[in-house]
Amino acid sequence: MFVKGFSHDEESCVKNGVGEEEGMFLLRFDRCGMKRSREISGVSVSATVIISFHRIFLTKVDRAYRISCFYMEAGKSVSQEIEV
Repeated sequence: MFVKGFSHDEESCVKNGVGEEEGMFLLRFDRCGMKRSREISGVSVSATVIISFHRIFLTKVDRAYRISCFYMEAGKSVSQEIEV
C-alpha cells in the first residue's frame, strides 16, 4: 500500500502489509503529497492510495482509492463593546 507518486518513500508513505488481512496506514498532513484545500467551513485533505499486490509492478488487480478527510471549523461567536 502506498501513496501515489511516493512508492519509494519507505519512511512514511508506504505500508508493507504482506500476509495481513487488515492494516492501518497513517499519513501526516505535511508528507506524501497530501493536498490541502481551504473551503468555506473548514479544510479538506486528500491523497490517492494504491493497494498493490506486487512489490515492483502494478497489475490489473491493484486498486487505487482517493481518500479525503474534511475538518470542519468550530463555530465562533465574537462580540465587542464599542464606545462612540
